[in-house]
Amino acid sequence: VGQAAVCLAQHLGAEVFATAKRPESKEYLIKTFGLAEDHISYGLPQQPDKNGFDMVLNCVPTDSDTMRELWSSLSNFGRFVEIKETDTNSSGRLDTTSLQKNRSFMSVDLVSLALERPKLMERLLSDVSSLLEQGTLRPLHLTTFSISDAEEAFKALRNRDTDGKLVILPQAEAVVKVSTQFSLIYSSIS
Repeated sequence: VGQAAVCLAQHLGAEVFATAKRPESKEYLIKTFGLAEDHISYGLPQQPDKNGFDMVLNCVPTDSDTMRELWSSLSNFGRFVEIKETDTNSSGRLDTTSLQKNRSFMSVDLVSLALERPKLMERLLSDVSSLLEQGTLRPLHLTTFSISDAEEAFKALRNRDTDGKLVILPQAEAVVKVSTQFSLIYSSIS
């Protein structure tokens, strides 16, 4: 979602500020999207001026302290959009007194959107497809692994060593490694 959001924001003429987890990710954002180095941070993005951001998009799990800091970084009339999964249980709370500054918060659950508003989701996917065909949006960076290397793929995923999406590809000649080690738990009930 993040990379597609950068493409769309740039298409609309927005000044984009982003976060990266690692130096390689920062370099990827600079090289792929032409973002200025000072527009990419490893923590919370630095506000361009004292007025704050017009929009914040959060598409990664975030603790409540970070959510509050992001919320407070909004400008008057700013919008905060959070994309989350259905089963995400966020106990964080936002200080709604900031709503007096005409700020708005929206939580988007794409699974619920697809299930409850399928025609809207169909239209959104059609719009995204058109933007891809026109070259406005670029396909996401994919890191591919053979199914033979599934263990390495899961390690990369666990360690967050990839930018974009990770895909495991089946291949006719692939050999899937299987562990024969297992543990048996024995319990006696008396």
